[in-house]
Amino acid sequence: MKKFFLTGAFAVFSLFAFSQGFMVNFSNMDLDDGLDFDGMTENMAIGMFVNDAWAVGVTNLGSDADAGWFARYYWNDNMYVSFSGDEIDLDTDGISLGAGYTMMVNDWLAVEPNISGDGGFDLDNLEFGLSLGLRF
Repeated sequence: MKKFFLTGAFAVFSLFAFSQGFMVNFSNMDLDDGLDFDGMTENMAIGMFVNDAWAVGVTNLGSDADAGWFARYYWNDNMYVSFSGDEIDLDTDGISLGAGYTMMVNDWLAVEPNISGDGGFDLDNLEFGLSLGLRF
C-alpha cells in the first residue's frame, strides 16, 4: 500500500513539475445585472497546460456540487474550444461544448469571454460568460 501511495504521489508531482504552466479560473460572474463578482469563487477551476495546445483540469472546486472536469484546445494563442463535464465519470451526459477568447492583461492575468452550450443546435441553451484567469 505504501508503494502504491508513493508511486501515485510521484506521478502527480511529475505531472505538475514538468507541465508548462498552471491556470486558475474564476468563471461564475453574473453578467445579467451588470458585472457582479459575488459568486466568483463558486465555480473555480484549476488546470495545467499539457503542451502548447491543450489544457486540462478540474472544476466546481468552490461549490457544493460534485467536481467536474474541463479540457481546452487552443488553436492559436488566444482562441480556444472547450469541453467540460459536470461530473468526473465516463458518462457522456452533462458534457458541454464551448469556445472562448483569452485576452492576456499581463503575463499572469487573463480575461476570457466565452460561450458554451450542451452541444445541440438550440440557441436558447447557449450561455455567455466572462472569466478571470491566473497563469503561473
